[in-house]
Amino acid sequence: VTMTTVHINCSSPPRAGDLYWQMIRSSDRVIACSHFIRRRLLDAGPWPGIPIEVIPCGVAHPDVPPNPLPFDPPVALMMGRLSPEKGFDLALRALQPVCVEFPALRVLVAGDGSERRMLESLAGALGLAECTRFIGWVPPREIPSLINRATLLIVPSRQEAFGIVPVEAARQARPVVAAGVGGIQETVVHGETGLLVPDGSIEAMARGVISLLSQPDWAAGLGQNALKQLEGRYTQAFFKRAHIDLYRWAAERRAG
Repeated sequence: VTMTTVHINCSSPPRAGDLYWQMIRSSDRVIACSHFIRRRLLDAGPWPGIPIEVIPCGVAHPDVPPNPLPFDPPVALMMGRLSPEKGFDLALRALQPVCVEFPALRVLVAGDGSERRMLESLAGALGLAECTRFIGWVPPREIPSLINRATLLIVPSRQEAFGIVPVEAARQARPVVAAGVGGIQETVVHGETGLLVPDGSIEAMARGVISLLSQPDWAAGLGQNALKQLEGRYTQAFFKRAHIDLYRWAAERRAG
């Protein structure tokens, strides 16, 4: 019995002889990390008799309880791999007008990658050097404490198969302003757990951040809603239980 989990964007159409697609099509069951990826796989079909199930990624229960959102000063956090598809350049451009309206704003950029030097230069060119701190890679165990320092998170990705950052933000009851791409459209409910903005829209991203910083009670409410959604769907317990059920199915099928 063969099961294959798909966590990549599947943006390229299948080609004859492509080992990746051959592996998927030879599986007895396929697991997609999001409904977005499942649709991508179905579009690349046909998949005769191969069930494609969605099991979303999950995060562990936090050892660090959520802190109240800080507004004196407010802190905007971005985190992830510093590479083109993550869209951090878009977020920095969006933050330029935000910092004019909220001059006390502090910006944290966590992560490392090929675009770090470019992003540091861009922050300087936009006049954000004094309020922006690039803190590099952060060990996973320190992420909850880092998020607890933030008022909100910005997720400006150009593409995402799932997008774990909104889920990590929800674990600490933080609202997000996120690009409405890929799996992010499933983990962020617009107006309930955060704000979704059109892909690549710097202006909409800026407006979203300003609206949350201008309405602290609303921002805190979105964060609390995100935490409630997390408990029902995006925990490691849910992730493990769903996989155990599949392994039992595989064992029974093999035994039969």
